[in-house]
Amino acid sequence: MKSVIEDVGADRGILIAESGCQAGALSAASSTNISLVTLNELRESAKPELLSLALAAIHKRAVLVKKLSFSLYDHEHWSDGKFHGGSSRLKAGVDRDAVMKAGSGASVILMGVERAQLGDFPVPLKFDATGNKVVRASNLESFVISAGKILDDLEIILKTQNVRK
Repeated sequence: MKSVIEDVGADRGILIAESGCQAGALSAASSTNISLVTLNELRESAKPELLSLALAAIHKRAVLVKKLSFSLYDHEHWSDGKFHGGSSRLKAGVDRDAVMKAGSGASVILMGVERAQLGDFPVPLKFDATGNKVVRASNLESFVISAGKILDDLEIILKTQNVRK
């Protein structure tokens, strides 16, 4: 393996053994640029980076859900030269409660993302069924998994709106 690493110009090599390596292999690799790991060790060592990537994907999806929610409104802006204003109303055929649920759900997840980036757990995830209490995730892994499922539901809600022209 050492010659393969040199041939391809890599700075290190990793040998993954599902159930571990014999003592001789560990001893031989200890003074080289070859790492011997089990599949579980590889999973555990990659977990923080994978969760960080998943958090970034959750952030992007939540921003897109908010953007889609806002796109379901007609916006009017006015100005008389001195004052500026505007108004918004839902497009015809759009379910107000569904859009409000999606927009507020994405906002809570975005708050959770910000807190998770700071490592400030537990983080906000969603409102409970009554809408009066915030449900929180106690760690990054549970946040990423739960937020992904919530965003799946919110995306379906928004994509099934029957916007009429």
